Amino acid sequence: MIDLFRSELLRARSRRILPMMLVGGVLLIMVAMVIAGANSHKPTPAQIASADAAFKKFRDLALVIEHSGTFVVLLGVALAASLGGADWSAGTMTTLLTWEPRRIRVLLIRALVVAFLVAVVTFLLQGVLMATFSLAVALRGTSLGAPPGLVGTAVQTALRVSTVSVGFGLVALWVATIGRSTVAALGVLFGYLVLFEGVIAGFRPSIQDRLLVRAGGVIVSQQPIYDQGPGSFSSNGSFTQPPVLLGLTEAWVVAAVYVVVVMVLALLVFRARDVN
Repeated sequence: MIDLFRSELLRARSRRILPMMLVGGVLLIMVAMVIAGANSHKPTPAQIASADAAFKKFRDLALVIEHSGTFVVLLGVALAASLGGADWSAGTMTTLLTWEPRRIRVLLIRALVVAFLVAVVTFLLQGVLMATFSLAVALRGTSLGAPPGLVGTAVQTALRVSTVSVGFGLVALWVATIGRSTVAALGVLFGYLVLFEGVIAGFRPSIQDRLLVRAGGVIVSQQPIYDQGPGSFSSNGSFTQPPVLLGLTEAWVVAAVYVVVVMVLALLVFRARDVN
């Protein structure tokens, strides 16, 4: 099993998509920070005194990580789908199964490698984002008034984003295995997550507690989704605390169910179908 893991890790590292995403992600972050810095300036003492702590101080770092989470998760999905569909596109899956015929073990090891690489790449890029943001603040802003646990909060947010990226990436891997194609995985996932779930959430808000994208958003933001239906108002018209539609624990459960269900389906299909 260790030899198989090492082999899959080396094969994944040799894919051109990995350095392309790393270099491209770093360049995009640097360009964004340069633009942000060019449009900023050191605040005057009067501006610092009147600054809104929620928006004009260094504590924005955690919010920057959270708001960039969608891009990071999509990057993880694209990376996982590319790694999952590469062997099918290159026609090397038959060779791999000749060397290791136990298909379930092969797929689980591949999932472990993909999860590891997605976690490393996404967290590394977020680390670059935090470093460049801190540099931009030091040169063109201020950190006065920042809370003492700011960096820890930002790191925790980055860890949650990477965790969600791994979960979405595993779903992309399973779909790529079922469809035997990177394009199939990206098409199905983006079509389902962006179009289907977006439409469903728009027409039936009450079903948001069963949607993967909403669960990922709750996990990253640590903010539950509330039911904003008519029940949020009392009989005399006053506003009452709405019931929680999707809490933090439920969001983890929903995300885990999606990953496990699609994994089982992928294992069954991969085990039964001919690879030729």
